[in-house]
Amino acid sequence: MLIKNFKLRNTITTAFLLLGIPSFISFVAYSYYYNYQIQYENAQDLIKRHHLQVETQFDGLLDQINDSISYIKLQINENHEILNSDKTNPILSLHLKNNPELVSIFIATETGRFRQVQKMSKTTIIAGRVPPEKAKSNLWILDKAKNGDMVSTFTFFDEKSNKLDVFANKDDYDPRKRPFYKSILKTMVGDPSGNFIQIDDPFLSRSTKKPTLNVAAPIVFKDTFVGMIGESFELESLSGFLKNIKVSENSETFILDEKFNIIVRQDVNSAYKIEKNALMLININDVSNSPLEYVAKERGRLDDQVFAFNYGDKNTKYLALLTTPNKSLGHNWSILTIAPQEDFLAPLRKVTQQLGIFSFFVLLIVMLVSFYISRFISRPIEKLTIDIKNLLDFKEDFVFKDDNSKLYEIQILANAVKKLKSTLGAFTSYVPRDLVNDLLSSGKQIEISGESRYLTIFFSDLQNFSGLSEQTPARELLSRVSSYLELFTYAIKEEKGTVDKFIGDSVMAFWGAPLPDHDHAFHSCKAALKGQKRMVTLNQKLVNEGKPMLTVRIGIHSDAVLVGNIGSQERLSYTVMGDGVNIAARLEGVNKDYSTKICISHSVFKEAGEKLWVRPIDQITVKGRKTEIVIYELVGTRDDDPETTPSNVEKELCIETQRAFNFYSDKQYARAKEEYAAIAAKYQDTVSLVLSEKCRQLELNDGLDVLIAEGLELDK
Repeated sequence: MLIKNFKLRNTITTAFLLLGIPSFISFVAYSYYYNYQIQYENAQDLIKRHHLQVETQFDGLLDQINDSISYIKLQINENHEILNSDKTNPILSLHLKNNPELVSIFIATETGRFRQVQKMSKTTIIAGRVPPEKAKSNLWILDKAKNGDMVSTFTFFDEKSNKLDVFANKDDYDPRKRPFYKSILKTMVGDPSGNFIQIDDPFLSRSTKKPTLNVAAPIVFKDTFVGMIGESFELESLSGFLKNIKVSENSETFILDEKFNIIVRQDVNSAYKIEKNALMLININDVSNSPLEYVAKERGRLDDQVFAFNYGDKNTKYLALLTTPNKSLGHNWSILTIAPQEDFLAPLRKVTQQLGIFSFFVLLIVMLVSFYISRFISRPIEKLTIDIKNLLDFKEDFVFKDDNSKLYEIQILANAVKKLKSTLGAFTSYVPRDLVNDLLSSGKQIEISGESRYLTIFFSDLQNFSGLSEQTPARELLSRVSSYLELFTYAIKEEKGTVDKFIGDSVMAFWGAPLPDHDHAFHSCKAALKGQKRMVTLNQKLVNEGKPMLTVRIGIHSDAVLVGNIGSQERLSYTVMGDGVNIAARLEGVNKDYSTKICISHSVFKEAGEKLWVRPIDQITVKGRKTEIVIYELVGTRDDDPETTPSNVEKELCIETQRAFNFYSDKQYARAKEEYAAIAAKYQDTVSLVLSEKCRQLELNDGLDVLIAEGLELDK
């Protein structure tokens, strides 16, 4: 009697559920808690790194300006006579050009003189005028005229510093009354040495109408203040920088002065107010309906650490950081970043929600799968248990039910039980029975097959290989031929070709299979040229070793051929078959008749002729074909590849040979003979010698035909 307690099916299902449910709940809870901590810490680190990046960028900009001002001061101190002379113009222009962020550099003196170099933009207005269209910079000189009036002279230059326009007008502008000048004088009271550089409050530029910031320094001669140097840049560049490096999608970063006025923010248009053509800063204490309101109230207890707070009707949680950089250039400005915490945690909550939903459905699937698996495993085992019990009881009348289980071990066990029952039945009844066939698993096998495809076939062969093999020891011959075969194999591989086989000293290759190649003819020609080019290096090495050179002849033809797995079930080869293969092999041998190295057919020329430098050779009849085909000598490619580009002499030879061939094709043999003879003499060209002789023979044959025809006429 079978034991019914603790059935395998119920045990497997229960084990799956007891392990699965707590595991999924623990996994979701732990994932959320762990990822929350990581996201929160990452958010804090991101904000801190963001502040460091802003501070570094701003300090880098100020350092460049600081160095520029210091260098100009040094030049003026070394020669104070240039202060009010045109010698300062190239100095200011050079510094403006070398500092891309700057929009202007100026010098103002105690005498009221003013000199400024300024970059131009499409919106710049100078003294109420629109600058010339190509103007890239402007030189403004304010100086006293002979009649005592102050006159401003404006000179415009293009990007190559060519003068475009000059105009002058009477001007009541006095730099000494401007805020930047008064600010320097005020600082001089506390530091009469003049060894300082300071940043002025933002102002609205007179010419660009954009918020601008000045960095300025006094000029002191022998303890006497004589003027100042200023360099200006637009705050829009800093706003753009802050916008480009936002720490999160809805975050905002501010630069505040020591009174917590907003100097720079990402939205430059909302950072200021303009009243009576003057720039008015906005203080964070005056901002309402914004997280800035909370920071303004609580700034006294903030200590350079990321802090969290809730704000607004929806009690939105924010992360903020208020840091005070080191005091630089006379100012103590702060950096403030405010970002909704949801920007950092939203992805986590979304993932957690999706994970919870996913886990719920996975749990349902696990329950169904556990039931199915338990049934899948236990059912055949239960049946086999009954079968084995019947066998042990020698019950010959029971019918074996083949379960065809997918589990390997159970299937093996079932087969064993089934075979055992058959064996027992055969021996007990002495009646032979058919044995169960073994299960066979078969995959898709490689079969003999092929397809017709338009390809390019390549044949190469060594000249006088038979004589070489008779004179060269076998091991040395193998080494030299292997060098040549290796060289051409690499060239074919570089140009996406397929090496079919090596036939002694010959290489057979094709392009366009197994992978399609729409430029197969060109790639074949290029491989041939590369191989011949590299043979020059190999032959030089052989000559240096005192060995004879190897001469390679190549034939190339494009045609429709059969390609595929060809052979027998015992041995298959992926190769090509057809008349086109024979023609390519014949073209390789044609080289011998014309003393050429690479011979291509007209079909190759039709496929890639516009990319090749070739010269026509002849119209020949290839063995196996009745019609004539035009053959060409391949000279080079037109793709500017230094390895396959022909020389100028070779290009000229191609052009002149084409002209001679045109006469030859038109059966103007006398003219063609002269052209070929001239080419042969000019270039020492053996091909032209051969064709010149052929033209001579054809000319004689035509003459004989004429004489025969005339003789026949006389007989009549």
